[in-house]
Amino acid sequence: MKNKIRINVSNCSPTTVLNLLYANGIIAKDISRTSATSVEFTIYKKMHANLLGILNEKCYNVSVVKNYGIQSVFDYIIKRLGVVVGVFIVIASAIIFSKFTFYINVMGNNSVPTDSIIECIASYGIKKGKINTFETDKLEKYIIENIQDISLVSVTSVGNTITINVKEKLPQITNTYSSITAPYNMLITSIDVISGTPSVKVGDIVKKGDVLINPYYLDHNGTKLQCEAIGKVVGDTWFCASSNFEENIVESVRTGKKLTNSEYYLGTKKLFATNKHCSFDSFEIEYKKENLFNGLFIPLNINYTIYYEVQFITTHREFADYEDILKQETYNKASKCVPEGFEIIENNTTVNKVGNNYVVSTYLKSVVEVNNAN
Repeated sequence: MKNKIRINVSNCSPTTVLNLLYANGIIAKDISRTSATSVEFTIYKKMHANLLGILNEKCYNVSVVKNYGIQSVFDYIIKRLGVVVGVFIVIASAIIFSKFTFYINVMGNNSVPTDSIIECIASYGIKKGKINTFETDKLEKYIIENIQDISLVSVTSVGNTITINVKEKLPQITNTYSSITAPYNMLITSIDVISGTPSVKVGDIVKKGDVLINPYYLDHNGTKLQCEAIGKVVGDTWFCASSNFEENIVESVRTGKKLTNSEYYLGTKKLFATNKHCSFDSFEIEYKKENLFNGLFIPLNINYTIYYEVQFITTHREFADYEDILKQETYNKASKCVPEGFEIIENNTTVNKVGNNYVVSTYLKSVVEVNNAN
């Protein structure tokens, strides 16, 4: 339909008009007789002037009903120029508005006042109610350099909000000494203290994290004086693992019968639901969700609750058939707990029966040396 126009001719004989067009080589298409004295048709735009010259001599009323092609687009834009300008102004205003900063949030500070951080970024040129353009890494560096009690800064700008998340420096602790602690649960077999005060003796059982040698000593007046804990503590430790075995295993098997209830939602509003009664003695439940329009503009969802009838079947197993496998399994589990470089000096596996169940346990013994270098 490019470069064509729709013409209406009135106060005429439609047949006479069409004969005139044909006689003058003007091709008319989509002809429609709108009344006894008027007719509409479509011609090429280049024939418009020739058409007017022919029909105006007959004193017919000739008017353009519609333009096709690029001209129609221009006409449409001109007619709605105010709307186009209004849309442009709204978009431009939204873009400019998004550049302004109206909120500055400070997080993570405790001893450093929020006002100090706000004043710091203001000296960098960041203020509320104005357009702020900045590089976050440079602003973060500026804050750290100008506020000495801050060790880490993260700055984010989203919409009209700037968020400043800070981490304050920890207070420096001087003249502190470390104690020697147990890295594992241990049975103490020897202890040699060079500096400090022992808190355990040979034969004691300690847990992981317990203090073995304290970082102080007592002078002749009984006063505690701080010092570095230096010494060596040796102990036995065990790395353990266990496996459970049930002689009788009860398994649920679906019979093939099921019952389904459905809930229909439009968005978050529940439209209706089915509520069939489940008469199965034993059953399993599954929940499913389906979007009928696959995430399109209509949020119509169905939530299904499916009840499957099940029967319980008991299977008996002989422990003797699995004993060697379980012992090897527990040994492998315990071995994975042994740190690299530790030597296993003793391996002990036990089997205990509790009712119809068996517990297979493996204990791997090793020696641990703990000193101030650990």
